[in-house]
Amino acid sequence: MKTLKTLAIILTALIMAGCSAQKPTDTTSGKMLINDIWALTKINNTDIVKVAGKTQPMIEIHLNGNRFLGNTGCNEMSGTVVVGDKSIKFSDITQTKMFCDDSPEVEFLNGLKKADTWEISKLTLYLKSGNDVVLTFKKVD
Repeated sequence: MKTLKTLAIILTALIMAGCSAQKPTDTTSGKMLINDIWALTKINNTDIVKVAGKTQPMIEIHLNGNRFLGNTGCNEMSGTVVVGDKSIKFSDITQTKMFCDDSPEVEFLNGLKKADTWEISKLTLYLKSGNDVVLTFKKVD
């Protein structure tokens, strides 16, 4: 009986050790961080100035379904996004067709098309083309 109790204790300890070792990998948990709502703060390191009466440019990334939606500061947009450990590819971008005065829309859309990698640091999302940051966002929710 004493041997059975000892064996049960050893098996329990091994199972608990195995369970605690099975945590998400850094790439999985890191990749999930991008699945959020982000407000555009910079294009090519130039600050975005919020215009009174205009919507804040933003993007909402949904890894489930590889979709994104957002606002360019004037028009609504949506499309497909494929996110890897550090890679990103936006495609099939569509937007409404309202006239946009004083909007960073063209630069924002061009930045999305150019972006090929991403990085998150201190609630800031950086979309890069090569080593150059093309779009910078702050987490908003």
